[in-house]
Amino acid sequence: MKVSESEVSAVQDAARLINEQISSFKNAYRTQDDLNIALMCCLKIATDYVRQQHQEDEIVNVASDKIDTIQAQLANLLNES
Repeated sequence: MKVSESEVSAVQDAARLINEQISSFKNAYRTQDDLNIALMCCLKIATDYVRQQHQEDEIVNVASDKIDTIQAQLANLLNES
């Protein structure tokens, strides 16, 4: 896999996390079926990623709503002047 110099650290960290997750699943399920372990690892990582994206989307939505409220309040104050 080719990666740019700026991505090397991120790819190494990702590989380390994957290897840790594989080891964790192997210990937890006492199996040596590498395909099932790899699939469980992929599913966990993808689920974690999607969950994080949903949380970030919710944070952005809340922040956007607060900004809209502040803008409306500011417009009201400026119109009263």
